Amino acid sequence: MRRRLPLPPIRATAALVAGLLLPLALWAGFAGRWGVAILAPLLGAAMIGLAGQVVRRRQLEADHAELAAYHARTQSEAARHQGELRQEVARREAVEAELRTSREQLRLVLANAPLLIFTLDRAARITLLEGQGAERLGMETRGLVGQPVRALTGGHDVLDDAVERAMAGETLWVSTDFHGVPFEFHHRPLLDGDGRVTGLVGVALDISERGQVERLKREFMASVTHELRTPLTSILGALGLLSGGAMGELSPSARRLLDIARSNGERLLALVNDILDLEKVDRGELAFRFRDVDLNTLLQQAVDAHEPYAAQYRATLELVPAPGEPCVRADPDRILQVLANLISNAAKHSPEGGTIRVLAEPRGERIEVRVEDEGPGIPEATRKQLFQRFTPAAASGRGGGSGLGLAIARALVERHGGHLDYVNYAEGGACFFFDLLRTDPP
Repeated sequence: MRRRLPLPPIRATAALVAGLLLPLALWAGFAGRWGVAILAPLLGAAMIGLAGQVVRRRQLEADHAELAAYHARTQSEAARHQGELRQEVARREAVEAELRTSREQLRLVLANAPLLIFTLDRAARITLLEGQGAERLGMETRGLVGQPVRALTGGHDVLDDAVERAMAGETLWVSTDFHGVPFEFHHRPLLDGDGRVTGLVGVALDISERGQVERLKREFMASVTHELRTPLTSILGALGLLSGGAMGELSPSARRLLDIARSNGERLLALVNDILDLEKVDRGELAFRFRDVDLNTLLQQAVDAHEPYAAQYRATLELVPAPGEPCVRADPDRILQVLANLISNAAKHSPEGGTIRVLAEPRGERIEVRVEDEGPGIPEATRKQLFQRFTPAAASGRGGGSGLGLAIARALVERHGGHLDYVNYAEGGACFFFDLLRTDPP
């Protein structure tokens, strides 16, 4: 705002002039000097005008000084803002350059990764498709972005089901042949800040080489176990003859050593047989003889056969048969093998004086078989590894184990069209259960 000088100096000048010239004019008029009387007011007006000009000049000088100061301040502020703007522009340019570099690195990684990476939006349309996995499949990926996912999967039932489940919020792995190549697909839902599914990200990995390595490993294990089984059988036979007195009476210490050697030999032979059985299951070479069998009779055989084993751990077996005369479609020898594994595991984990219950209950068209113990239960962290081969969780317990029994048991149950799993009871203990197809009694 412009500053104005006050006007009192002009009024003061006018009052001073009037005080000096008015008496002079009156005196001149009485004295008859009319020239002086006429000049006195003119002189006063001139003096008043001159004073006004001085005041206006001073006001103009003050305004000019104020404008000069404002201009200087404005230039200073403009220079400061320009400096800040240049710094912000330089910072943004650096960030954009770093972002461009990161994007280019990400593009190169995605483009050259031996994977097939894709993302879908909420409507299951492809929003990203990168990786060399498409070249491995001989696929043309141009033009697929923006298309429905079925343009990529080609109506593959397993993959379409996996996408549907992932869009519902489930994270899952799927292994399947895709365009004749074994692939492993990982689907994970994309969630917003409120936890709502906005799409999914999928990664497909060619597992052809992994399959070749697994095949070589299985062939090596099969070869080794075959070579071990024959001498082990001979060794156990010789130990049995010695224990039976074929070479004469043995001292107590010698008999104890023979019993230890025979027990360890039998345990090693059981491991060899487990490996061979699992290898046969993987190759589909394990023979199954399915027929209609009475389930309660089968369960009674398993309980009777393992009562001595449970007694070693001071546990008792209790059978709760299914009502009526339930008949199932199964290979009795393989089901007895499954029950042998579950009952022996329950015995190893049961406390002294504990009870192992073997139960069967109808479930619609199937019958569920359960083996319950009163042990400490199974840590939830081991669930994913429990049915895998040679895992510590599967080989735990007082009697140890090979870590193969549960893997074989699950594979045998799946060949019967069922599923083997377990639950922990809140009051303690674990329950392993599987189901079999129910049939009409013969």
